[in-house]
Amino acid sequence: MTAGDIYAALQGLGARVVRGGEQGLPPPTLGYTLARDGDSQRCELLIRAYLKEQCDSVFTAAREKLLGLGFALDHLSEGAQKDTGVFTLKAVLIKRDALALLAGGVPVGGVLDCRIVRSHPLPAVALDGTARPLPGETRLRLTLHNLPEDAGQNNLGTQGVAVDVSGQTYRAYRLRDEGTGKKRGQEYLLLPPEEGGI
Repeated sequence: MTAGDIYAALQGLGARVVRGGEQGLPPPTLGYTLARDGDSQRCELLIRAYLKEQCDSVFTAAREKLLGLGFALDHLSEGAQKDTGVFTLKAVLIKRDALALLAGGVPVGGVLDCRIVRSHPLPAVALDGTARPLPGETRLRLTLHNLPEDAGQNNLGTQGVAVDVSGQTYRAYRLRDEGTGKKRGQEYLLLPPEEGGI
């Protein structure tokens, strides 16, 4: 993701798009910055307008565009520029690095966060002191922007669906599905192909 990608996505929203800030331009303006922050990218928006409602309208449209690029809202604050009659709205959106994900051979859309978690239990120790290793578990944890028409997301609803996570194939069995509205958290038990019967 580059600053140019953000600039292109934010066009046509009823405000002049400015990289880095307002730069003395008359409102309405939509300033943005993009920076890397550890395992995520951080996009900050500063919207300036003469009406609060215009700030809200520009932000709603900008947020929808950035959701399509994998960003999720982190926080939002309103304000005003002293002695100018200009209202401001500041927003921070985060895009976490995610693994490539296919379900049933189809890319899964709306992925905000995708992580593989592996457990390594301590070995079982018998009365005679011999240790026997126990199998670990592999889980897939997802945060999704809910897209009811997305074929990949719909395929995830099938227990035992073949999933490909960055080139590794598993059978996925859903353990948890939480959240309503636009954002959902899901967790899957991943079994190797031979155990899942591929």
